[in-house]
Amino acid sequence: MSKKFYYLDASGFVTESEAFESVDFTNVGGIGSANKPVLLDATGKLDSSMINFGAIDHGGLSGLGDDDHTIYIKADGTRAFTGNQSLGGFKITSLANGTTTNDAVNYGQLQAVVSQIANLEFQDSVIDRVTVNPGSPSTGDRYLVIATATGAFAGQENKIAEFNGTSWDFITPTTGMFVSVDDENDKLYYFNGSAWVEKYFEATTASLGAVKVGMDIRLDYVPGGGIKLVGNQAAIEPNDFAGNGLIDDGSDNLAIDWATIFTIDSADAKALRASDLASTSAGLGASIVGVQDANGYFLANNQEDVNDELYMLIKEFGNKYTVGTGGVTKGDLLYISANNTVLPYDDITIGNRGIGLALTTEIATSQVVVLANDTILTGVLSGATAGTVYYWDGSTLVSTIPNTSGQYVWRVGVAKNATDLHVEVEFVKKNA
Repeated sequence: MSKKFYYLDASGFVTESEAFESVDFTNVGGIGSANKPVLLDATGKLDSSMINFGAIDHGGLSGLGDDDHTIYIKADGTRAFTGNQSLGGFKITSLANGTTTNDAVNYGQLQAVVSQIANLEFQDSVIDRVTVNPGSPSTGDRYLVIATATGAFAGQENKIAEFNGTSWDFITPTTGMFVSVDDENDKLYYFNGSAWVEKYFEATTASLGAVKVGMDIRLDYVPGGGIKLVGNQAAIEPNDFAGNGLIDDGSDNLAIDWATIFTIDSADAKALRASDLASTSAGLGASIVGVQDANGYFLANNQEDVNDELYMLIKEFGNKYTVGTGGVTKGDLLYISANNTVLPYDDITIGNRGIGLALTTEIATSQVVVLANDTILTGVLSGATAGTVYYWDGSTLVSTIPNTSGQYVWRVGVAKNATDLHVEVEFVKKNA
């Protein structure tokens, strides 16, 4: 308790005052120190045991605006963190959208970016490529708009249209995007910055004769299949074709398996020998080359015998002569002018012997076939009437019998039709 003391004040008067002795003071807190005066420690501070920190009300404190508590967050954001922060599993809520490089982003912003990625770089497929919006679409239906679009899709070429349930949203592609079309299973469409380009792909397996090695499609080589590898080149293996009319010529070249016989019933009819075709020996050459004669014009079935038949026909109905000076014209009545030589019977006042008509027009020294009786000279008449008799007037064929005195009259044939003459060379008379 306090005690009364007398002391001299500054004016020198004795003054009475209440005070405590030093033994009455305490420097620690606790029940035993209740009602005692406080003794500061050697540094002039209260001992911490004397303070009830839980009872201090910040609302009753003054001077907080000076804020020298740097370990605490300031609500106005003017104090930066000095270390990593852990929220202990709790959220930061009501976070505004980030706008600059170092800003945090909120969940809504993140979802928007994810949606953009899904719609652009990692496209869902489209139902079809169209120029006009389909009727009665379902929510989520997607189409690739191509030129030249009309209706709701007008002006939206190259964009992806997606129906949101009430209207169409249009996604503008970026370079490098891919999209697949539901009914085009063997390709993707790649956007190159200005247009969608088809990119084809196929699965390759060894059973298909090709194999994919990295980005290369290579020959899937199977020995014995007629193909071999020479270095990195595919080549034919001739030995694999042996027995099929083909052989290895001994220099790794594929060649025909030529044989000595070439007849329909031959066991070796699949093969042929070139030397036999070139041979002039009996039984070879033209005699082993077959002739197709669907209309049955010839008795023979090989080229040699057919040639014989043709020769006999020519021999019987026409002979070759050398053309004399001046040449001959097709249809001329010819006479023998010298040894093995013929000329046109151009002066019918001379009693030459007509032997036949020229088959073709020929110059001097060339060969000409002379057609005699019962042969046909084609294309020598013009506008003739079938059955009309024709004569030779010294320069051409006429249907009127020559009647000039001293001329020899030769009938040369009868019109078969408008253009062809059935040859019948016959002396009629000499005009008086």
